Amino acid sequence: MVSFKVFAILPYALAAAAAATSPMPRDTPSTSYLILRTCVPPTNCGAPVGNCEFCCAGRKPNSNTCHSHGGVCPDGTTEYHCDDATR
Repeated sequence: MVSFKVFAILPYALAAAAAATSPMPRDTPSTSYLILRTCVPPTNCGAPVGNCEFCCAGRKPNSNTCHSHGGVCPDGTTEYHCDDATR
């Protein structure tokens, strides 16, 4: 009886092990959010203050990929996130 249970579960265990070791596809809609984004820093702001986030001292950054997520810099100005998902 025990050997029957082992053989009944074996296909599921092998499938789970194979799924855990195989690389994830990067072009399917369900995993598209996992694609790494390229940071395109603006030239009219200082150094990054986070993960591709910049404080521009009240100026609008000159990189087309910069946008705000509602963050605020230490000086009270808008914090911009400058990533590009197309690269």
